[in-house]
Amino acid sequence: MCIRDRERLARCVDAVGKGATAFDIARILFNFDRLSAHEMRFALVETLAHLEYLVGQGDVRQTDDQMWQFEAI
Repeated sequence: MCIRDRERLARCVDAVGKGATAFDIARILFNFDRLSAHEMRFALVETLAHLEYLVGQGDVRQTDDQMWQFEAI
């Protein structure tokens, strides 16, 4: 895993905090003001991939599968 991915994973855990949706977390990780709608979708998918990895590592858990809501453990 590259340094950029490790840093983004750490920022992702921080952004999750006591609870946030995948969209909320993506907006923290990526500057949506500078992204097109197409790029926002890629940012959301990348965020979801990071969150799924963190769930597998036991760092966060998904609390609502309908809204992609997560919280830190």
